[in-house]
Amino acid sequence: MSHNIESNSTNAATSPSMQEEEVRINSVSEFIKKIVQLDKEEGTQIFYRGHADRDWELLPSIFRTPNGVEKEHLLFRDMVAHEPQSFLGCQSTLDHLVQMQHYGLPTRLLDVTANPLVALYFACEQVDNDVSAGVWAGSEEGLEVLVGIEEAADSIAKSEPKVVIEAFTTVREKARMLSEYEPRADSIDIAKALAMTIMDAPATQKALGMAVAKSAAKSMVKPISMIAAVAGAVAGAGAVTAARDVAIILARIEEAYYRALKGRTESNGDPIEVSFAESLTQLVFEPSRATADEAIAELLVALAAEAAAEAGAEAGALAREKDGLVYFFSVPNGKVKHYDSDTVSVLANLAKCRISELCSDLSSLEDFNQQLDIDLLLHQIRGEKPHFRPIIQASDLSSIFFVKAKNGNQRIANQMGAFMLFGLGVERGKDVDEEGEASHLTKGVHAEIPAEWIKRKFVVPKEKKTKILEELAHLGITESYIYPGIEQYAKELKKRYNL
Repeated sequence: MSHNIESNSTNAATSPSMQEEEVRINSVSEFIKKIVQLDKEEGTQIFYRGHADRDWELLPSIFRTPNGVEKEHLLFRDMVAHEPQSFLGCQSTLDHLVQMQHYGLPTRLLDVTANPLVALYFACEQVDNDVSAGVWAGSEEGLEVLVGIEEAADSIAKSEPKVVIEAFTTVREKARMLSEYEPRADSIDIAKALAMTIMDAPATQKALGMAVAKSAAKSMVKPISMIAAVAGAVAGAGAVTAARDVAIILARIEEAYYRALKGRTESNGDPIEVSFAESLTQLVFEPSRATADEAIAELLVALAAEAAAEAGAEAGALAREKDGLVYFFSVPNGKVKHYDSDTVSVLANLAKCRISELCSDLSSLEDFNQQLDIDLLLHQIRGEKPHFRPIIQASDLSSIFFVKAKNGNQRIANQMGAFMLFGLGVERGKDVDEEGEASHLTKGVHAEIPAEWIKRKFVVPKEKKTKILEELAHLGITESYIYPGIEQYAKELKKRYNL
């Protein structure tokens, strides 16, 4: 199960009366306290769902995908035809839909959970859709941080020049040690390692490191503020690791261009062929492995990129971020089904069928089930349940049910996952039966979640998300738990040990 939800502009489940039920939370303990204070209504079951962006619609992905429902039956068959081995363990259409949901294909399922802390985790995830806001915020913050460090560095260089000279000796010794320890490292690698060490130090040491870097910097590297702005912008967009490399490459391109121009001006007017592409390749993609002094000359660029990327990443993440939301559902027992329910089979098999606009919700149960679209649906259902009686209630087809699926993989088990299974929508038709105007069941619209099922909406302020995620980690609710797998755990270990 996964909550890879796309951004949406409106929330279909929001109404003025529900707004009064919104509660802001600032910590895990506050959330748990508010949850346990809510009384469970007799004859109901509790489920939760977390949205990283409170404005996302409470709808399955098939309804948020343009023309999704029209192509639903094709998506289903093409996926199974192309990857039959991935569905060998599936015994029902619901099993197929759960597997498709797992791999990101749009379905009529909506993930929910029985664990409120899992829903809270999803509500605290990062939203990466507003990249532009992150770029501008990251660029501005990257510049601001660099200016602050440079001003402190200039102050130290003027007031304590001997201290800067002594620090230069220490930095050069560290660069030499790094070079000897890892002979395969080039000058850029060493410069980046030095920059990271300096940025991890207290503020006064950062300023001193910057003073050293400025004293040893290559004279041709001028636009250091531009490098910081670029690093902050890229990090602010979410590509933190790439931000440092982008900024360094930008500086080396500038250096290559400077050298190419210098080669022309020193020719005394005689035409000299200078291959800019060759110069660029040598400087950018074949950095020097020669000396520790070369690494120190690169240090100003690496330090500016490191400082700006670090600051830009934080500012950009906050700018991209949105308030999260946790839904608290209280669902009547009659609307909660298990994976092998006949009603679940009816709604799940809608994914295989086309439902025309002529499918009428007629008053006669017999007439309703004799319609061509319903007869084809019955054929699909009997394919997995030969015992199924050829009778479908129109009211079931236009309903939403909470389904307790099988824990077919570790992700569903860890997330205590369940699903909301959406039926058809209802449109008023022009044809008239004995009792008056008839309705049409259609894929063109979707069933609506009853407002009374949503008892609370817990708002997670965007500025509290990081703190709450840290608190959840203390309770074992981490990324590797939510998304179990060796890749996720490796990512978590690297973060834990600051690698």
